[in-house]
Amino acid sequence: MLARALAASTNDPRTATVITEICDELEALLETQATFGFDLHDGPLQSLAAVRLDLELFRSQIAGLGDGAADDVPLLGRIADIGARLSALEAELRDVAVATMDDPAAVSLTVLIAELAFEAAAELRVELRLDPELDRITLAEPQRLALARVVGAAVANSARHSGAPLVVVTVQLLSDGIEVDVVDAGGGFDVSGADARANREGRLGLVGMRERMRRLGGELRVESAVDEGTSVHARLPLR
Repeated sequence: MLARALAASTNDPRTATVITEICDELEALLETQATFGFDLHDGPLQSLAAVRLDLELFRSQIAGLGDGAADDVPLLGRIADIGARLSALEAELRDVAVATMDDPAAVSLTVLIAELAFEAAAELRVELRLDPELDRITLAEPQRLALARVVGAAVANSARHSGAPLVVVTVQLLSDGIEVDVVDAGGGFDVSGADARANREGRLGLVGMRERMRRLGGELRVESAVDEGTSVHARLPLR
């Protein structure tokens, strides 16, 4: 349709032919790109998710052994680190898959946030409090993905480490931006110590979440203490 409209705008047959050929090539390229996105989503991503679940099962089986292996905290911690890396890789590949699909914006922001939150929650119960006006604003795809990924990563951290039965996700639309709060009443942790370990061991997690927001002009703050729960607050400006 685009090719015919552009070709009809010129009286030069040769120009019309060139325009038609270029548009046909672009449409073929977009179709190939969309196919790649769906193939990535339905193939390698599913396999990666299966490996991550197998690793979690392996960790729980080791923890359940009664011969002393359950006391091997470094081993269990190492398995947890590998699981976190797999989760981060899965998230990045999912972003690539969504970005290359035919029309990723066809999925509303509220649906995208809900999908990633519930996907990351495992056995943790999630309460969503999403602004009803959220889907009426226009965001660039990197902004949409950043907001959804921050929610998914924060919920995943709560599910993995907090021990809380519930996490509350609140997304509010303000006059100049969007605010995200992910809060649990779990065991909490030492934020500065966790940041130091993440930097030392080259892990993503909170560091990656902060960097994702910073690149888009936003910010991310984590408030937590042992036995006092955790609150992840992110803010992204509208632009």
